[in-house]
Amino acid sequence: MGVFYGHKGLLTNKYDIVRGINPHHQDELTPLDFVSVKAGKEFWGWLNGGEMATQDWVMEGIRAGVDEFSREKDATGRLVDHAKSRLKGELRKKYGLPEDGSLDWTSLLHAVNGEPSVTRAKCRRTH
Repeated sequence: MGVFYGHKGLLTNKYDIVRGINPHHQDELTPLDFVSVKAGKEFWGWLNGGEMATQDWVMEGIRAGVDEFSREKDATGRLVDHAKSRLKGELRKKYGLPEDGSLDWTSLLHAVNGEPSVTRAKCRRTH
């Protein structure tokens, strides 16, 4: 079972229950050794045959798609710009991010996934 972002420490007990583990009802469940739960970087790496850079490639593709879509200044492009601006505001509040209107999306992804920070030289900033 895969979760797109985060890490195992952030998951609810539902993922243990899927694996047949529940301390409150263990007599009703059978632990399943063949079921694994992967989250964030671990999930994306597994999905792509062990390539751990996959989450960064997916993020880059999402950013490129959003940038391309936002360049179209029709109603849909404006809607995407508004959603992106609103998301940045929410993330800024939650994670104490810069007020200058820019976000380092890749560093944010790594932070959400509980990974050590990556250097800014490795991350492109988008506005």
